[in-house]
Amino acid sequence: MTVINTNIGATIARNAIGTNERAMATSMERLSTGLRINSAKDDAAGLAIATRMTAQVSTLDMAARNANDGISMVQTAEGASKEITNMLVRMKELAVQSASGTYSDTDRAALDLEFGALMSEIDRVAKNTTWNTNTVLNGGDATPDYSASVTSTALDIRLGSASTDKLTVTFKSWVPSSAIDAGTTDAAGAGTNVSDNTSTSAFGDAVLQWGTAGTPSVGTRIDITAADHATYAITQLDKAIKGATSEQANYGAFINRLQHAADNLANVSANTDQSRSRIQDADYAVETTNLARTQIIAQASTAMLAQANQSKQSVLALLQ
Repeated sequence: MTVINTNIGATIARNAIGTNERAMATSMERLSTGLRINSAKDDAAGLAIATRMTAQVSTLDMAARNANDGISMVQTAEGASKEITNMLVRMKELAVQSASGTYSDTDRAALDLEFGALMSEIDRVAKNTTWNTNTVLNGGDATPDYSASVTSTALDIRLGSASTDKLTVTFKSWVPSSAIDAGTTDAAGAGTNVSDNTSTSAFGDAVLQWGTAGTPSVGTRIDITAADHATYAITQLDKAIKGATSEQANYGAFINRLQHAADNLANVSANTDQSRSRIQDADYAVETTNLARTQIIAQASTAMLAQANQSKQSVLALLQ
């Protein structure tokens, strides 16, 4: 049957052109953005999953940065404690030298000048070693001294969104004792010494000062101005060196732990990002093929629409 009110061929060709244009626009959008999913209409479930993965990757990347910042902070404390250990070793050398009977009191007084200067420098390093305004060697005490009770600073390094997903590093105070033992007298009887430190918040095993009575006076630093003083100083310095090196080992262990945590976070982030890519990103080989196909179909559909419109022109011949 020949009709002129309805051009079925043209309608079919027009619908095909519309469908093909939408497919072409989708391919061009994907090629332009590099994403297979540009809106929820493309893949609602895929978009939801990819969005969650994007948030997870961002969290993991920030956690890795936190871990690296933690490494830098602990390395700062480790470097300072290493320098303190070096000064303690030098102080012990001076004490051993002063303990020798070949030196006079004048010689020992000269040796004690360096000994005291090193003590002051240790105190300065402990007070002023900071990372991003956080003190790392004096337990958070802005004005530590050898007679003060010590504290420790515990800092949480966040490694995830959960409140429990963290590592805690404790920075102990250099000032290495919390109390003076009033009842113990040193071997020479020149003054009372201090008790070995049992506090877990301290950096070492004994404070480097005299005790509660006698000469030298309470609260003053140990000295090497006499042979018996030097002998006592050697004992105390051995304890302090032991505590300092032990704390360095703790710093080293924590640095290694943080490094492993950072490496693991980087691996998880990379794997998650790869999974998100497989869901959301466009396959350029597929999309370029689809674009070429839709362009060919567009040309063919346009040609068929022209043919369909032309076919109705023959009906006019019946009216002549």
